[in-house]
Amino acid sequence: MLYVRLISRKGPIFRISKLNYPEIAEIEKCAGELVKCGLLENEDIDELDLISVFTKKEIYSVAKAHLGNTIKSNDPRDLLVLKSLENQNVVADLIKMDHFLWTSYICENEFFHLLFFGNLEQSLSDFILEDIGVLKYEPYEIRTEDRLFKTRVVADRLYDLIGYQYELWEAREMEDTSLVLSILKAVNQLSLTKAHLKTKRAKLNLRGAEYLEKMGEHKKAIKYYKLSLVPPASERMVRTLFKMEDYKQALRTCEGIEKSPLNYSEVEFATKFKQKILKELDRPFEKIEIFQCPISEIKIAKNPQKKIEQLALDYFSKKKVKGIYSENYLWLSLFGLCFWDIIFKPMDQVFFHPFQRGPKDLFWPEFHLRRGSEIKKRIDSVRSRESWKEELLQTYREKKWTANYLVSWKKVGLTELKLVLSKVKSSQFAAIFEAMAFDLRDAKSGFPDLFLYDPKLKQYKLCEVKGPGDTLRPGQKRWIRFFQTNQIPFELLKVTYL
Repeated sequence: MLYVRLISRKGPIFRISKLNYPEIAEIEKCAGELVKCGLLENEDIDELDLISVFTKKEIYSVAKAHLGNTIKSNDPRDLLVLKSLENQNVVADLIKMDHFLWTSYICENEFFHLLFFGNLEQSLSDFILEDIGVLKYEPYEIRTEDRLFKTRVVADRLYDLIGYQYELWEAREMEDTSLVLSILKAVNQLSLTKAHLKTKRAKLNLRGAEYLEKMGEHKKAIKYYKLSLVPPASERMVRTLFKMEDYKQALRTCEGIEKSPLNYSEVEFATKFKQKILKELDRPFEKIEIFQCPISEIKIAKNPQKKIEQLALDYFSKKKVKGIYSENYLWLSLFGLCFWDIIFKPMDQVFFHPFQRGPKDLFWPEFHLRRGSEIKKRIDSVRSRESWKEELLQTYREKKWTANYLVSWKKVGLTELKLVLSKVKSSQFAAIFEAMAFDLRDAKSGFPDLFLYDPKLKQYKLCEVKGPGDTLRPGQKRWIRFFQTNQIPFELLKVTYL
């Protein structure tokens, strides 16, 4: 019973003083039995790992006894110093505070988690959260033929890739280039047949190539960008070729992106960067229009207790203008509610356990490719009839608190939805949904901060708030151009403090 309790918790290291279960009378005696049979260990635990099971308060309490006022209770850099074992006295005193256990068979337990969840991010706590009603999950169909692992080899390969992912992160942190190259070589020697495994490998190649580019290993970076090709690998490849002054190859790669872009970011990058390459090659090119958008300025009193967006909302509220802090939450939630049935439709290898917040391919290009006809039909329906708005509100009522990657239940309420649905034209919603559906990963960011409605003018507008020194990011500019093309009211609000 104790072992099952421990492997159900975040570990693998535990402090005996923190273990307290009413159904287990003698914790230390039970732990001793588990140590005897090899299910727990109590020796050879790395000191750095031990530090991780203490709270910040405990660490600072012991640290101050040795370091006095040189350590500040709210400075994370001081905690980092302690964790790096630079002060052995502090570490020694911490370890004296308790006895420790380390669960054995960590890899075996991880593997069972992987078999069930398909990842190592989720845990057995998901069962508990559902049981006590904290979370609900959509009752989608889980079919035997859709299982993620149809052979042991597929499960082993995914476990290998996850292991390489952690190793690659550590190698990058240590700036060990030879180790990074060794890991990438091993990753690319794996024999993979499943699409989701190839995507995982492509992402590892991307992370490795980014590191190599940063370290000035440009030729090696190009090699692994070519083996990746998940965004933004193609963009980084062009930039790296440009650094190498291989302008002709950079141009060919840029033109390849233009012909077959994987998302809107690639389209925008290729159009803009191509000019830079043509200029270096002394070839003619058409100048892109300078980015412009409507701008207004306001002056408000600074309040460190409030975000700048809330200060802006307060400003408009005094002028009787209704406002919502919408950012990405609102639009993603609207999409998630409008396309709920399509998102949770059973398909091959997208649903394989009951605790998923969406299909496995939700943020992959395959989501749109595999459901294109249904998505188009839904968008046409949004464009042609008003009744979809009431259907969306009904979905909200029926699915409230049901887990969905796109829907932020705590941040988007029924009042906010009703306001937006009543003011934005269906044709404008259809255009926004169509743009989002092409690449939901890209659509997760860049939306304006505020939705404002002026009852006097009977007009709404989307508003991006920027404080002193803050500038628009590429993703935000991309959405602003989209709003301008589709006659969706938008304004950039520049804030200065009194």
